[in-house]
Amino acid sequence: MILPDQHFTDPTDFVRGLWYSDGPHTPESITSAATAIDELMRYLAHATRGELDVPTLYSVTGSLAHAASISEQVLTQLASACTDLSARSDLRHDAPDADPATSALFASDCLGTEAARDVRSLRHRLDQAQQQLGHLYLTGDRE
Repeated sequence: MILPDQHFTDPTDFVRGLWYSDGPHTPESITSAATAIDELMRYLAHATRGELDVPTLYSVTGSLAHAASISEQVLTQLASACTDLSARSDLRHDAPDADPATSALFASDCLGTEAARDVRSLRHRLDQAQQQLGHLYLTGDRE
């Protein structure tokens, strides 16, 4: 969607126009950015069902590898935020017998080391795929 007085010629410009890297960072902007990522992955799930050419495969795997690299940082920061949250005296849990600090620390563990390792592995595999795709081309002579 292009809003009045916005003339984006590139989808990247559109994203940068809605979510400035240097802020402001509000709960709403953070949540909407995560929702946009979800929708874009859904789009890719549909769009990549058909036949794709080598340049598209190369470009998409490279972009996904870069996104995975950034995801590692995001997960680490989310884990840290959960750890910080666990120390707050005003943190409560909706289950009366549950310890809110324990739940926050468990969330931190889920987002932390193992998730970061999994994302690094994904990035590595995407990098490897892109490197192999970089050697391929089509001649256009199908038999």
